[in-house]
Amino acid sequence: MFNSTVENGPREVHITKSDTGFGFNVRGQVSEGGQLRSINGELYAPLQHVSAVLAGGAAEKAGIRKGDRILAVNNVNVEGATHKQVVELIKSGGDVLCLSVISVSPEEAERLEPPDDHAGYQQLDYTEN
Repeated sequence: MFNSTVENGPREVHITKSDTGFGFNVRGQVSEGGQLRSINGELYAPLQHVSAVLAGGAAEKAGIRKGDRILAVNNVNVEGATHKQVVELIKSGGDVLCLSVISVSPEEAERLEPPDDHAGYQQLDYTEN
């Protein structure tokens, strides 16, 4: 499906909603701002990220990968944005979603992933929206 190499820079992905929605889950911090983190050697404010991708779904077909960090939603920068702000942008975008994302290696995704019981994070499922 996808090779294991990861592009270092941001890429733009267009996802057209299908019968099962956009086909991905997003997870991230609930408060605005936060400490800068190094991702692929660049510093970014905290980013929402793709926590799951539906096999065969719209996001997978468009090239979204688990662990992708979301920089922009429909050309709106979401670095340091809250989970709620990102969710609202995704929901208000209609049937075509444009994401600017940074892919990370599985090891980097694991390092950046908070524990499941982390109180400052929320997750939302877009597979059926």
